Amino acid sequence: MALELLFGRASADHELALLQRAQQILANDEQAQIFYLVPNHIKFETEIKVLTRLAELLGQHGAAVSVPRVSVFSLSRLAWYYMQNDPLYQQATMSQNGLTMLVQTLLQKNKDELELYGNLLSKQGFIGQFTTQLLELKQSGLSWSEVNDMADDLNNQETLQMKLHDLSTIGQALDDELTARDQYLSSDLLLALRVYLATDKTDISHHYFLINDYSQMTSVEQGLVEALINYSAGVVLALPTDDGAASLTDAAIAENDLFYRPKKLGQQLRDFAVEHDVPVTAKTIETQRTISQSMRSVEDFWIQYEQTGVTHQIYHAEDMQIWQLHTRYQEVEQMARKIRQEVASGKHRYRDYLLMTRDLGQYENIVPAVFARYDIPMFMDLDRPMAAHPLVAFLDKLLRLAPAYTITDVMSFLKTELFIPEGVSVADYREALAETENYALAKNIAGWQWTNPHPWQYDRQAMVSDDEVTRERVASKDAQLALIHDQISTVVAPFLKDLQTATTAREMALKLYEFMTQIGIQKQLILWRDTAIEDGDLWAAQQPEQVWRVFVGILDDFVAIFDQQSMTLAEMQEIFKAAFDTAKYAGIPATMDQVRISESGIVQRTGYETVIVFGATNHNLPAVTRTKAILHDGDRNALQAVLPEHVFLKETSEQQMAQESLLMYKTMMVANQRLIWTYATSDGDSGQQPSTYITRIQKQFQMPAIQFNALPDPDSNQLIPYVGTPTSTIAQLVIVNRQAKLQRQDKVDLSPAWQDLTRQIQKIAPDQLHRLLGGLYYVNEPEKLQPTLISQLFGDELKVSISRLESYSRNPFEFFLQYGLKLQERQVLQLTPAEKGTLMHAMLEQVFQALITQQKALGGLTDNELRQLERDILQGILASDDPTYDIFSSSYRMQFLTKRLASQVHETIMSMRRGQLDGGGVQTIGVEAGFGLPHSSLKPVTYEMPFGKVTVRGKIDRYDLVTTPAGNFLTIIDYKSGTRKFEYKKAYVGLELQLMTYWTAILMNQQMLPDGQMGGALFWSLKNPWIDMKNIAGDTLEQMQEAAEQLMIDQGQYRGVLKNNEDYITRLESADEVVAPYAISRKKDGSFKAASDVVEDDDLETLLSFNEVKIKEIAENILAGTFPLRPFKDGPTSTGLMYSPYTPVMMFDAMMGNKYNDISGLPKDNEILAAMKTFIAQYNQTSAEGEEQ
Repeated sequence: MALELLFGRASADHELALLQRAQQILANDEQAQIFYLVPNHIKFETEIKVLTRLAELLGQHGAAVSVPRVSVFSLSRLAWYYMQNDPLYQQATMSQNGLTMLVQTLLQKNKDELELYGNLLSKQGFIGQFTTQLLELKQSGLSWSEVNDMADDLNNQETLQMKLHDLSTIGQALDDELTARDQYLSSDLLLALRVYLATDKTDISHHYFLINDYSQMTSVEQGLVEALINYSAGVVLALPTDDGAASLTDAAIAENDLFYRPKKLGQQLRDFAVEHDVPVTAKTIETQRTISQSMRSVEDFWIQYEQTGVTHQIYHAEDMQIWQLHTRYQEVEQMARKIRQEVASGKHRYRDYLLMTRDLGQYENIVPAVFARYDIPMFMDLDRPMAAHPLVAFLDKLLRLAPAYTITDVMSFLKTELFIPEGVSVADYREALAETENYALAKNIAGWQWTNPHPWQYDRQAMVSDDEVTRERVASKDAQLALIHDQISTVVAPFLKDLQTATTAREMALKLYEFMTQIGIQKQLILWRDTAIEDGDLWAAQQPEQVWRVFVGILDDFVAIFDQQSMTLAEMQEIFKAAFDTAKYAGIPATMDQVRISESGIVQRTGYETVIVFGATNHNLPAVTRTKAILHDGDRNALQAVLPEHVFLKETSEQQMAQESLLMYKTMMVANQRLIWTYATSDGDSGQQPSTYITRIQKQFQMPAIQFNALPDPDSNQLIPYVGTPTSTIAQLVIVNRQAKLQRQDKVDLSPAWQDLTRQIQKIAPDQLHRLLGGLYYVNEPEKLQPTLISQLFGDELKVSISRLESYSRNPFEFFLQYGLKLQERQVLQLTPAEKGTLMHAMLEQVFQALITQQKALGGLTDNELRQLERDILQGILASDDPTYDIFSSSYRMQFLTKRLASQVHETIMSMRRGQLDGGGVQTIGVEAGFGLPHSSLKPVTYEMPFGKVTVRGKIDRYDLVTTPAGNFLTIIDYKSGTRKFEYKKAYVGLELQLMTYWTAILMNQQMLPDGQMGGALFWSLKNPWIDMKNIAGDTLEQMQEAAEQLMIDQGQYRGVLKNNEDYITRLESADEVVAPYAISRKKDGSFKAASDVVEDDDLETLLSFNEVKIKEIAENILAGTFPLRPFKDGPTSTGLMYSPYTPVMMFDAMMGNKYNDISGLPKDNEILAAMKTFIAQYNQTSAEGEEQ
């Protein structure tokens, strides 16, 4: 038994000192068995290097070496070595996932006994956090009775006492459960080894343990080393310190000592050895690593600064640099470019580089993307959670599908693409899935419809169509629906139903595993692995196998823990979710020659030629640590006073932050030759400053930062910082060309060096270079279409509706997308304004059609008759086989909204009744009068143009006959879901064509309509008006409600254009005690106010003529293939882009040169009329000239 402590700086060769000691032991003890122990994180690399170096010391040379009686282990591997054949090791251990499951169950079981955490059991991440805290307390050596005693000893710490109570309650229950199961935790393996070594089951009297790369140890690790000291032939521990053997002292070590923790560890192990009569020796490591003078200067400075404070000595380090860059992306790109260039020179290997940062999470997405672009093999040493893997999502959604089978869950489940039927390609499956999702959203497919095996029909009406092409297309859609629907109805739903019949957890696990294998999950995972290998993505290739192993392990733990217990699907889902929440991918280096990227808080082997410390900002270094455990820093400080002497908990954030300088010292000294610091001045949101570590180095080494331009300079001939792979270099060429274009006002003029580099890349990747540079000259403006394409899209004769023409004026390019390319939004079964309007239009149509049949005016029906008529009409509409109205009966919510819409229709009709009094001379004579439509008796509005023809079709919602002493007049009514009136400026730009086109349609079909002349064209808003509370009179609630209803009825109003004919206007004006619903207001002299909708005959003629000319102009532009991206703009908030589903396609950006058609500055109505006349004259003249040509 002996303890030997070796002390030395990081520049000392700790490994060689230990190997020389091993050489002596092997020479002096023929029975010696040597174990070289290092942290598990670097065990793989260390084993190769240590055995190779020791073989050289023993005189062995060659490609293959063998060193008998020497093993390189981690502490956990050491436990396996000794205990692999012992019943204690073979006894069932519980994995971390198994522990999580068991703790989750115990928390639920003891929920009523918990004082603090009873309501947090379903919070994401809580189970794992609580389990971690339990483990910490168990491994600290505390018994649960001691935890309770500590709680009792606390004063004024009620919350902490409740925490300890809950932890103790579950901890004791956990111990009782483990005892009953005859199991122990896999995390207690080192404790088990410590107990094992104290027995006579093994003899380690000739076993020697050489320990390296530890600066501190957990209580469990330290306890095991103490056992080795007590029972083995000898323990040799190398520790990093500054004073050599003098580091071991009886005096108290200052907590601000740079090497406080390694010195403290050495002191604690020395004291244990002395207490157990084990001889102790302390030595200084004399052998030195082969490192550059720069690295020795860095070490001297760091130790001097940390141990004694600010020094006035100036240091020199030619092999150290500081890089200042603008962004994290540029920071990573510069590192990649530097590495790529140096390796390409033939003087370096990728394995010579170690890149370290304090928080690798900030760079986890940037680094892989940039290094892939530079073709640099790399291993990123970062724990990545498995929770985002498709298999995890597949299991989670599978177990939560029943009984609701919501569209979201079903689609999330299927989109994992782990359930693709055999013989179906991925492309075909994705297309079928997309079609099915569209169908399910459009039809609002309920959960029971997913499980019902009855086939779905894409379009039941189309299947009886006479068009064979249509039937074939629909049959293809039906097949796609069947592919997806059958997966749920015939495979998944029966499985889940069967799974629910399982009486035990074991039976559930067996059924789940059989299901997963039967549907080919393993085959799909293997396919993913093989595809990743073919693509050269070895990291991705490891994931499928790892996640499947974890799944099988979770199943094993699930059976081991719950076995014969009953379990619901929801409970199973929660247990699996909690288990996968803590699962992480194992980081396994794919090749030997690769750049290693890690965090500075993780132990690393020394010997890398170059170390780059990146992300060295004041936000990251020194790191600000925050404890995220159940017991926070305040709790830990409070517990110090009541902790038993033999126990210590994990350090507080403050104590952890005190290690930052030591961690950075060890990080820097991993390098043999060169050290580079990098930092970005911006994190994308705000500015950043360099770390205080950098500022102190800059001062003491008089070393300014090397600044890299954010963008390449077009005039520069120094291009080394911008050359990498062809792909990365092209990116720089694109940037520099853009810079030159901006600086020289579209004239690209580059330096000779840039021009030469462009020619070189042109030879290597001409297509890629041409395509990317072409983007510099892209302008987001549509080009004019060729005539042949226009003919294919719209035909030689343009047939359009009025709304389409207005859509062109709203935004010509959107018209092209919607009606030319026929792009459509995904249909979702939801109550949109359009669908509300459809139902309200249908009800109004049938109400007025009933009035026409009965030859009555609206005022000829009593209130009760009107309500009964509305109810009958609504019931008939909903009972029809028209799929248009399916949504209104699709759910209780929709049924409620339908009743609200019916009430709104009733209020609208009551308001309209003011304009159709019984015997008032106004009566509806036509509804839904189509012109130019199939089966319509009215002719379309047709115009001949010099270069084509336009046919306008439409449907007039309603027209009334107004009888007067001077003759009959027709009034057109068009229903609108929003507030609408006739606006002259919108008519001028083509946004208001409807009323005048309807007027024209009636004039063109005059002979087919009742005798009379056109009197007006009006809008009616179906939107209930707002009522001002101050206008509501009444003393009781009932009176106020009646007053409000009357106000609502009185406020409805027709708006549009009325012909100035006195007889006609008089008939429409208000009668006694009835406010007429027309915008007719007179002055005292009998003339009409400006706010009235009454229009003089000359002005009316201008409006009609201009409407014709505007339609022709729009039609000519369409047939000419002119579709500019020019949405209208009327003031700061009203634009043609509002509510447009095509904005992602159009990519309109006023800052990048796109322009609005701004109509907000147009003149008043009388001036617009004059402008219309001018426009008509100019158009007619141009047309005449075109015909002559």
